[in-house]
Amino acid sequence: MSHLESDAQAASEIRILIDKALEESRAMTGDEPVSDSDVLLVLCSEGADRSPELCRDIERAREHSIPVIPIVHGRQTLEALDFPSGVPVPTDRGLEFHDQMFAIKLLLVVREALGGEVLLARGSVKRA
Repeated sequence: MSHLESDAQAASEIRILIDKALEESRAMTGDEPVSDSDVLLVLCSEGADRSPELCRDIERAREHSIPVIPIVHGRQTLEALDFPSGVPVPTDRGLEFHDQMFAIKLLLVVREALGGEVLLARGSVKRA
């Protein structure tokens, strides 16, 4: 997950959700290379689309064909995201952090971004 330092609390909540909800998944820490990711979540509050660090992470993800999923929160909206022209961020998979269905939508979007791979909830039994 890529985010501004000011968005650390929201990022922590999303990491906990992913770690608890998805079997054999792990949200990476900020000091691991983006190229080791399967999906890049980009947490966007106001002004995040002007962050050189976020733009760099998105560019690295695109270089390695890693799906990018923007997550907006605070006053930021998906429609208002305006990353520089060389850093296209598809908003069709975008999510709003304060959406009542955020957790479910996040898990579905991540599953779809991974090519529809079945992701089982922790504690569920794999079917033969």
